[in-house]
Amino acid sequence: MHVVSPHHEPRRGPSAGWLAGVVLAALSVVVAACGANPASPSPVGSPALASASIGPASSPSAPTAAGSPGTSAPAASPDSGASLPPALASGFRVHAYALLPLGLGQRAYADWTDATVAIDYPADSHGVPVYTRKGKRYLHPVSAAQQGLRQLATYVKTQDPVFLDRAQVIADALVAAGVKADGALWIPYRFDFNLHGKAADVMRAPWYSGMAQGQVLSLVSRLYELTGKARDLDAARRIFASFAVVGMRSKPWVSWVERRYLWLEEYPGKPPDHTLNGFIFALYGIYDFYEVTHSAAAARVFQGGLTTVRHYLPEFRNPGGISHYCLLHLVLSPKYHHIHIGQLRQLRTMTGDAFFATMADLFASDHQ
Repeated sequence: MHVVSPHHEPRRGPSAGWLAGVVLAALSVVVAACGANPASPSPVGSPALASASIGPASSPSAPTAAGSPGTSAPAASPDSGASLPPALASGFRVHAYALLPLGLGQRAYADWTDATVAIDYPADSHGVPVYTRKGKRYLHPVSAAQQGLRQLATYVKTQDPVFLDRAQVIADALVAAGVKADGALWIPYRFDFNLHGKAADVMRAPWYSGMAQGQVLSLVSRLYELTGKARDLDAARRIFASFAVVGMRSKPWVSWVERRYLWLEEYPGKPPDHTLNGFIFALYGIYDFYEVTHSAAAARVFQGGLTTVRHYLPEFRNPGGISHYCLLHLVLSPKYHHIHIGQLRQLRTMTGDAFFATMADLFASDHQ
């Protein structure tokens, strides 16, 4: 389980510039699909956008999607996935990556299948994970969502309903803890967190994380996919809407645009951390939401975020060494280096784009 609590030394990051207080609308995000070859995109902005829905593109090298065991809900009617605010004025760069349809056994978190019938994690009387910090108990958004995904993956593998029920209990607790703002649902951290272990660099409660939003989004989207419960789809739509609140602003926010690249921030501070693994975990959630809604807005946010990941990957790479955890701080974590490699391989599976596999191989050759 990858619960993030890195300790890093600061270094100078990229220059900050942002579009503050602007937001993304469902079918009028200003983007451009650039080039027919996903291996060599050259994304540029565009003053206009056709409103056609984006579906999965075919690829001769794409993996074959595997079916998911259990009763699957039909995809929700294609829509924006949320009731979103006014359009982003000048847009962000987007390359039209394919979103290949994958069964749950091929998606991220599919290998988290070691849960036992007896609860094997700190939990309350209902089975909701608890996190203890300085003698107080909290609901930790990332660790709870990951536990829910673990239970769900075990259900997919075993078909034992105890795991499905437990995943639902965890998801319901996370949604119930959410904060409503700007037409979206935000899952808060209720404790202060010293970012990178620095006393002067504190995320003050309540704070929010793109990684947490993405992993809870994966959980409720997959629950809807398996059970068809309307409350899970409603929660998914409201959580996805949080990614459409774009701009460095008063809380809450997790998305912003820098140099016309869309970032989904694990640690949305000023300046943001530009954390790679948390960004990609957020993209996993948006992909899962797209799988059950076929939302054009979700496709565009996924593709815009992936365009950013591709553009900045060379800055995360440290040739001959461990990749950087983030771009604001000097990070040399072997654990997260290997997480990056696995995430890049998963992006190859999700998109069919060989670039991500090539970069995974380069990262692996840099450090074993």
